[in-house]
Amino acid sequence: NPGMCFVCGDWDNPTTCSLGNNTCPLAGTEGYGQEMHYGIQRPLQFIPLSNTLYQDANTGLVWTICANGGTENPCNADTNPKTFAGAQNLCESLQTPQGETMRMPSLGELFTLVDYESTDGIFNKTFFQTPNGVYWSQTPVDEANALTEYWALDATAQTLISITVQSQAHILCVGHNAW
Repeated sequence: NPGMCFVCGDWDNPTTCSLGNNTCPLAGTEGYGQEMHYGIQRPLQFIPLSNTLYQDANTGLVWTICANGGTENPCNADTNPKTFAGAQNLCESLQTPQGETMRMPSLGELFTLVDYESTDGIFNKTFFQTPNGVYWSQTPVDEANALTEYWALDATAQTLISITVQSQAHILCVGHNAW
């Protein structure tokens, strides 16, 4: 929401964040640099690179438009969710048009896809062909113990959750420089 800022008790744990109303972090302090600070609202905009890969015009990231590795448009992907290792292996088997190996997105990268104005769900259906469900990120809940739980977006409940590596979730793969 470009009209508000978030304030977090622990900036490494998104579940501690809440709307700060008019109490945006000040320049030079932790949490500064949110959309409210810039007064610019940039709509989601994607450039087709291939039948199933789009580049985000705002971040430069290259995304699969189909969940779980579909290679046709409309998507023909297996709609079955994957474990963390399965999602990681799937992404690493894909490449951008420039030949870069794709990867699982960080939580911050995944947030760049959220359409806060959509009434259709968390991801804009104009660009992405995504089933409702949970979507992996490669961001661990606890950096000191990165082997067990990772942050994920629940597109159905439109919320952030933590899930274990044995859990099943969908994946949208990303490529290009980390954002």
